Amino acid sequence: MMTSTFPDHPIPPEEFGKSFLRGEFVHIYEQTTNDFKQLAASDEFQEMAAGFNEGVTAYNLLFSYQIDEHLVQYVWNDDRNERALEVYMDRQHFIHGLVMQPAAIDPVGEKEESRQQYRWPVQPGLGWTIVWGGNHPLANAHHPLSSQRYAYDLVIQTEGKTYEKSPTYNEHYAAYGQLIYAPAEGTIAEVVDGIPDNEPGVMNEEKLAGNVVVIYHAPEEYSVLAHLQPGSILVRKGERVSMGKVIGKCGNSGNSSEPHLHMQLSNRADFIHGKSISMKFANGCHPIRGDKINE
Repeated sequence: MMTSTFPDHPIPPEEFGKSFLRGEFVHIYEQTTNDFKQLAASDEFQEMAAGFNEGVTAYNLLFSYQIDEHLVQYVWNDDRNERALEVYMDRQHFIHGLVMQPAAIDPVGEKEESRQQYRWPVQPGLGWTIVWGGNHPLANAHHPLSSQRYAYDLVIQTEGKTYEKSPTYNEHYAAYGQLIYAPAEGTIAEVVDGIPDNEPGVMNEEKLAGNVVVIYHAPEEYSVLAHLQPGSILVRKGERVSMGKVIGKCGNSGNSSEPHLHMQLSNRADFIHGKSISMKFANGCHPIRGDKINE
């Protein structure tokens, strides 16, 4: 991929929102790659950016996510939570992609939050990372589906990589085989086991959740732990479990392209046809794409 001549004083990610708000569009354009410049001339970019800026008084960094060992995705929302700047920047601060689009955080009144408090169902400090999650469409691929809107996908990631050696073997992924725990006290409402793990990159669209455990915690609050490793599930339907009880192991079954954990709350055990609920965490955090799980 060809890149352009590097500007003398490139805008770092932490200053990008302020620079864009100040209208430093020429400087920003100079920082883009040649491939990006093929998409729009400088004057076209400046015109689009100025129009997007109208009426905005601040841009706030919503999240950052390391795509791979070179590229990081940054997303800023405007002060009204109506517009989003999506920027892909490498370690040298070259801008490989910049998208200006309407993208709103869910209004507070529309987000149904759990009454119970929950903890992450994985061991913290291992590099578990939220690859999809949060109440924003750019942060969460599940967002368009009411049944999965506030779901999380978790992987173990280091410098943008989720595996070592070859990506074609489940065993080479750091998340594969890691223990999965009950996120709160409850009763096992549903267990599905015996679905084979996929080869990475090949998904089972007939069994979407793969091997899955559903736990009843409170009226209309069921946690869902999906894509588990076949034969690893240690609980049975009707069993009472405490917070932190080992449920099974992370796998790659169902509609999954690589070993990861899909977790969510639903208002019913039949979560495919239920409504997703935003999970209230015991530590008061509001996790989003790119966040590490450290507690």
